[in-house]
Amino acid sequence: MVDMVLEELTRSHSPTSQQIGAWVKDQCIPVWSREVCRRAAGRRQRNLGEMAIQETMQALVMEEPPRRGVFLFEDHKISRATFLLLPGCLKVTTRAILLFVERGGWLDSAVAIERRAIEAGRKFSRLRFPSN
Repeated sequence: MVDMVLEELTRSHSPTSQQIGAWVKDQCIPVWSREVCRRAAGRRQRNLGEMAIQETMQALVMEEPPRRGVFLFEDHKISRATFLLLPGCLKVTTRAILLFVERGGWLDSAVAIERRAIEAGRKFSRLRFPSN
């Protein structure tokens, strides 16, 4: 989990933001500290999460040996061609990961989860990455 993304997901006081914060803590999800987040402390500025993700991708490919990164997104900014996807990094939509988990037998219905999310006010991307 990239620190700036976690900040963006949890800074508003909503039931969902609290659930996300608790889940990250309970699951001991590692949070990657990025320079973008340090410099932006306390500011609300557009595209900071995307910038921190880009910084994370760059850090992964610069490691020796380079590490692979899978980036789950619903934000159309990340799906645009202008968002540089570095070698060894894969972008995946929430819909695609739900379908993958369903096909693996770990989830009964991806559509049911998507429906509940939409009913709760989430906006699912119509994009499908990867396409199959």
